[in-house]
Amino acid sequence: MGDTFNQSNVHGDNIINLGRQPFQLTQGFLEQIAGELNKAQLVNLKTAGKDKDKVEMGKSVAGYLAAQGFKVAHKHAYDLINIPPLPKPLYIAGNNVTFDPT
Repeated sequence: MGDTFNQSNVHGDNIINLGRQPFQLTQGFLEQIAGELNKAQLVNLKTAGKDKDKVEMGKSVAGYLAAQGFKVAHKHAYDLINIPPLPKPLYIAGNNVTFDPT
């Protein structure tokens, strides 16, 4: 994951982020996912990540969608062999959702 470097000097404090920063699951992100899906159809959710927090994020997404009235089929891949790396953490095609916060 990315690193953060804090620099203090006479011109003020500067924060420099190096590399991809850790993903934060927010209410806005969950609402974005729900807003792009059709409640009348089954949502096929694929999530990825080995770390406990990544597994919990996947469960949180599935739980949020279910609480919003979606029917969700959730599969989690602990190894990323089943899910090719995504350029961003979310990919939606119809009611097929791939979520990779790694």
